[in-house]
Amino acid sequence: MSSAKRSAIFVALIAGGILAACAGTGTTNGGANLEASNRLAAAEGSPFRWRSVRINGAERLTVVLADLPSGPTRADAPTRRNILLLIGDTEATAGRPPPQIADIKILPDRREVWLLAAPGHNGIAYIIALKPSPQGGTDIEVSGSRGYYKD
Repeated sequence: MSSAKRSAIFVALIAGGILAACAGTGTTNGGANLEASNRLAAAEGSPFRWRSVRINGAERLTVVLADLPSGPTRADAPTRRNILLLIGDTEATAGRPPPQIADIKILPDRREVWLLAAPGHNGIAYIIALKPSPQGGTDIEVSGSRGYYKD
């Protein structure tokens, strides 16, 4: 199963569990399930967490970016250009302008979360995995785009 498909299934399972918890009778149970879901997301290596936020006067369950350190990419200049081309294709398909990188967050497993400058949008993130290629150079795996709520 592809990484993207696993991520989609994971997000659907987490969302279903959280929504079921929120439909319960007590906020304590919903809060406990939210915490458990976030622990699971951390254990799975996801850079995203769930949080209940008040938006326009209504309580909403939303995805936020985990507290991760910023850092430089491990990609060399040609690899960075290739990553931006891959991200640019996805952004163009979504009707958004060419990507401008606002920040890069580093996951414990050394994957990178490239955050786009997205005026008029909440956050847009791409998860980048860089692996040495057996043929030389670097293999790039791009997962995204993934929207998230920015405070």
